[in-house]
Amino acid sequence: MSIGLADGRVLDIASQPMASGGPVEVTVIEEIQGRLFHSCPICWDPATDDEHVPSASLGGKIMTRTCGPCNHRLGSHVEADLADWYENALTLPRFGSSGIRGDRKSGRILWRTTPAGEFCCL
Repeated sequence: MSIGLADGRVLDIASQPMASGGPVEVTVIEEIQGRLFHSCPICWDPATDDEHVPSASLGGKIMTRTCGPCNHRLGSHVEADLADWYENALTLPRFGSSGIRGDRKSGRILWRTTPAGEFCCL
């Protein structure tokens, strides 16, 4: 994924750093502060549920409040994909072989490497 900045620079984002890259300096411009609403900021129904950013399972903190349906919709769609990205998970992998007709489905696989950068699967 790439993000284009107003000054023409492009930020490339990857879940794994490139092997040839060195340390990267990050400057925090401004921390996003939480804001609690009386109405859901997505659909404007009454806000009843705490919304963690990122999700609580990834160590997020309560940043706002949403209605129950919007909170659950975010959790089942967006947060699941975010957790897969964070954990370097390969979702819905398929395997094939010249000796076996058709692909075979597999469950979620976590991509892990050794300190030397070699692939290992847990």
